[in-house]
Amino acid sequence: MDNIMSSKDPPGLYKPGLQAKLAMEKDNLDWLKEQCAESEQLASGMIGILCSFEKRLGKLEETILPVYQETGNLQRRQENIDKTLEELDHVISYYNVSKNVEPIIREGPNGTTLKQFLTAMDKLKDALDYFSANNPGSLELENVRSLHTTGGNALSREFHELLKKYSKPVPAIDILNSLSGGGNDSVQGDEISRASSEEYPSINHFPEDVLNSLILISEWLCNNDKAEYMNVYASIRSNIMKKSLEQLRDYQRSSSTGSQGRHLSPSQTRKFASPAAATALTPDAGSTPTSRLSSQSRRLTSAINKRMSSMSVRLEARTGYTIPGKRTPSSTGIPEDPSGDFEVELFLITVSGLQKLLGWEQNLLVGIIPFQYKKKIFELISRDSLDLAIKEGEAITGKVRKSITNYDFEGVMMLFHVLRHMNNLKPHFDKTLEGCDPAVKNRYNSLFYGLQTAGTMALEGFIDGIRTDGTTRDRMPKDGTVFQLTANVMRYLENLIDYMDTIADILGQDASYNQAIIKLPCRVVPSDRPQAYLGLYVRKVLLQLNLTIVNKSETYADQYIRAIFRLNNNMHILRSITSSGLLEVLSLPAPELEAGYEEMITEQKRVYSQSWELVLQHIWSAETDIPTALLMAPGKLQDKYCKIIKDKFTGFNHEIEQLANVQRRYSIPDMELRESLKRDNKEYILPKYSSFYDKYVNVSFSKNVDKYIKYTPAQVSALLDSFFDVAA
Repeated sequence: MDNIMSSKDPPGLYKPGLQAKLAMEKDNLDWLKEQCAESEQLASGMIGILCSFEKRLGKLEETILPVYQETGNLQRRQENIDKTLEELDHVISYYNVSKNVEPIIREGPNGTTLKQFLTAMDKLKDALDYFSANNPGSLELENVRSLHTTGGNALSREFHELLKKYSKPVPAIDILNSLSGGGNDSVQGDEISRASSEEYPSINHFPEDVLNSLILISEWLCNNDKAEYMNVYASIRSNIMKKSLEQLRDYQRSSSTGSQGRHLSPSQTRKFASPAAATALTPDAGSTPTSRLSSQSRRLTSAINKRMSSMSVRLEARTGYTIPGKRTPSSTGIPEDPSGDFEVELFLITVSGLQKLLGWEQNLLVGIIPFQYKKKIFELISRDSLDLAIKEGEAITGKVRKSITNYDFEGVMMLFHVLRHMNNLKPHFDKTLEGCDPAVKNRYNSLFYGLQTAGTMALEGFIDGIRTDGTTRDRMPKDGTVFQLTANVMRYLENLIDYMDTIADILGQDASYNQAIIKLPCRVVPSDRPQAYLGLYVRKVLLQLNLTIVNKSETYADQYIRAIFRLNNNMHILRSITSSGLLEVLSLPAPELEAGYEEMITEQKRVYSQSWELVLQHIWSAETDIPTALLMAPGKLQDKYCKIIKDKFTGFNHEIEQLANVQRRYSIPDMELRESLKRDNKEYILPKYSSFYDKYVNVSFSKNVDKYIKYTPAQVSALLDSFFDVAA
């Protein structure tokens, strides 16, 4: 009010307006009080109503609750009665089980009623559990137990009979087809060893309905503590696997017996990963497996015989002569007895077939043998077959060790053939045996590592054999030709090229070779390590061979045939390494090797050339040379000069004739080397003799000039051409 009025306004100016407003506010206040009184009256009425409702609800609850509780009790009683009736029906059914299922149990399981039989057995099992727990002394328990035992025995018999009836050895031809690629009989290289279980489907050992029956029965037997069925399964399948291998071996024997040229040596079959691959051939319309084996064998025999004599063929092509001491392909150290080669072939196909059979048996275990028992059962199944393969492998290893002891190192080549096949097959064996009992893996690995150990012995034993070569002086080649040891060693080294990866695996276990690779001047990438390993070994062999050649050459009393012997052998080695692929193998560890042999050959030529000193001392001596002025002087030549000239011609004639007689018996099989020596002799001798001849031919030093001047330069040249030719 004070804010509305201003101090400047006259008093009483706004008094009537204020009074009106005051009166209005009083009226509003009175109305508000009336409303509050009405609200309070209504609230009191509502509270009274709610209290009355609460009392009525309490009375209703007191009336309804006993009825609700009684109804709940009645419902629970009804449920208990229903459950009791159900349990009574269930119990009563146990008393009827034996009567209801007895006809089914007595009839036994068969292909059409097996599921019904198993259902009946499940009912008996439930009844047996009930009576055992609730009424152990009842007659019904004995009846049920008797029927359950009878049914269990019937299932065991059915399992045994089905397994025995339908378990048949895998036909040999099916195994061979699987090994060779399943229907593709043309196999090359290592295709068989690369064939894995995934590439070729498993053979169906049982009809589908029989397999399903076996799975159902085995599941029931396992769930009902009838685990002895697993031993039955292991025994039957083990016998079947062994029979499959034996039939495969018999098939190979019969095929080999009926096939001409079937027995191939390891070196003859070295292009193939296994005998099955070596004998596979794309069939014609009327061919049979046996005829294909026979045809391919004949072709291989012809081709490989040429390969085994390749070194001798090259030498004979250059010389036109048969190398003294040269052996035919059948006498190169590879056993002539075909039974030894066939044993290797049979072992390789046995191991390949075993890997297939093991894989198929692994697949067959699924569903029949519970997972927790697979390792043990598989070990039982594979035991006899592995024993068969291991026994053969140990026999081959024993023969190889004997060959090493006897220094029969070409016979050891079959070991590398076996090892290459085993190396190619090992990843598939490892995959097949993955998750198996360690005893199975250990048995196979012991065979594999035993062969590798024998391989190590063979490689080192070969070097020892070179070092301790027992060739005596009287058995050394009298003509200085290529030493038989050298020919054998080079033939052996040439064959090693085909087994480079196998030998690299063996040498890779030797720390000295690994250290040697690290010390090579150039870095060796992983892909070149096999070549480097083999190159180091070849270098080691050649170093020992050179030392042996030098030692053996000392048995010659004549230093010049000693030089010819070294020359022949070093030239043979050089020709071999340059023409066979060994030079490429040696390029990493010994790049200077070729130049080294050329230097040795040059040095030995120089030593050989010294054999002409006795000849030249008569015609090319400054001490006895007569000045030309004396020869051209008029008058008769003094007797002392005549005698000197006579002695010169006589000495030359004697020495060159004696040298020709000796060197005609020298043998130089390499035509290029032989012609090179003849050319060097002519270039060394003829200019000197021509000068000597021209100087004295017209001198009158004797009445019988023809007695002293026997050879013109042309005749000396012809005489030199007769060197190194015993027929000249």
